[in-house]
Amino acid sequence: MKKLNPLLLIFSSPAVALAHPGQHSGSDASLFVHWLTQPDHLLLTLAGVAVVIGLCMAVAKIACKQRR
Repeated sequence: MKKLNPLLLIFSSPAVALAHPGQHSGSDASLFVHWLTQPDHLLLTLAGVAVVIGLCMAVAKIACKQRR
């Protein structure tokens, strides 16, 4: 968890919001294609997935230690 806290601070910083110009409205299909074709959206998604996986691993490790 000590390694995760600095990452959370970095990713929650407003300076990380590197928005690109463009329209974000439209149909669901166009939003999905836009999400897949923009590197900043993919990077943010991968960062979110990494945080969720890290939290799941930490919770599983704590649960395993408590069962012993």
